[in-house]
Amino acid sequence: MWNLFYHNPRLLALTIALIMVSGLAAYNLLPRKEDPTLTKRNVLILTRFPGANAERVEALVTDKIEAELREMEEISELISTSRTNLSQILVELHDTIVNTDEVWSRVRDRLSDVTPLLPNGAQEPELDEAMTEIDAYTLITALTWERDTPVPYAIFRRLAESLEDGFRALSGTKHTLVTGAPEEEIRVEVDAAQLTALGLTSADVSNAIRRTDAKVSAGQLRGDRNDLLMEVEGQLDALEHVRRTTVQTGPDGQVVLVGDVAKVSKTVADPPSDLALMDGRPGVAVAVRMEGSRRIDQWAIQARATVEAFRQRLPDGIGLQIIFDQSHYVNDRLNTLERNLIWVPFF
Repeated sequence: MWNLFYHNPRLLALTIALIMVSGLAAYNLLPRKEDPTLTKRNVLILTRFPGANAERVEALVTDKIEAELREMEEISELISTSRTNLSQILVELHDTIVNTDEVWSRVRDRLSDVTPLLPNGAQEPELDEAMTEIDAYTLITALTWERDTPVPYAIFRRLAESLEDGFRALSGTKHTLVTGAPEEEIRVEVDAAQLTALGLTSADVSNAIRRTDAKVSAGQLRGDRNDLLMEVEGQLDALEHVRRTTVQTGPDGQVVLVGDVAKVSKTVADPPSDLALMDGRPGVAVAVRMEGSRRIDQWAIQARATVEAFRQRLPDGIGLQIIFDQSHYVNDRLNTLERNLIWVPFF
């Protein structure tokens, strides 16, 4: 072999060039992230059994689920805790299992099989999917309120969702998250004096609105094991629709509407369930996670362009900043690696 390269210098040069080109091509196609994607091998199964003490939960729920799961050879250990109203089972897989998604899918199938065996009143077992994967966000942006006036959280939420849609449209985006934006709600403030004069109560108004928002069956999806009932949500998202909801109808055709006895307005939920502060200023954060098979430097260029284009459309008083960009750390480490590889032949 060595004589072949020695007597054919062109073949040697061609081989070296082929190796270098293949190495450079592999290096350019190599996925780049700061941290690898870690698949967690532990999940928690929660089953609620309201009104049952720990002994009943253990005998009627925990033991049945454990017996079903112990038949799976991929499971290394089951650790269960039974307490009043709740059964907790920690599932741990063997270290040799690589494709965990398939295993968790089979675990869900077995939980569906054991559900009919549970006692009346026990809820369906829930598998905590958030524990099956650990991964860092690639880019985190923040919309901030830069004035001293009250924060318009309703506008903030719509802007954050619009920015989130822009990130989702990027090729290579895996997951997005909006945090710090309180939920909106429709508030109905009844006039107690008018209700009393009409012989009504606040419960009558509440029941009338609830009837209007009732979910109606839209059909049934039939499967091999279970049938799913399809429902559509009510349309209580317009203030005028709520105001025109009928509370009472009199014998002479008189109609009492919600708008006649209450003030209807759309506002932010109070107290808010979720708030965020950026450098002491209120705002909303939008986080994005890239697919593990992508190059972070190429994806980040598109993401930053999306942020810049969105910043140009923002109204006065609202700022947009990038508070975390994982691509900077990855590029620094790769530049260090490249410099080390270049200097290796000289030592």
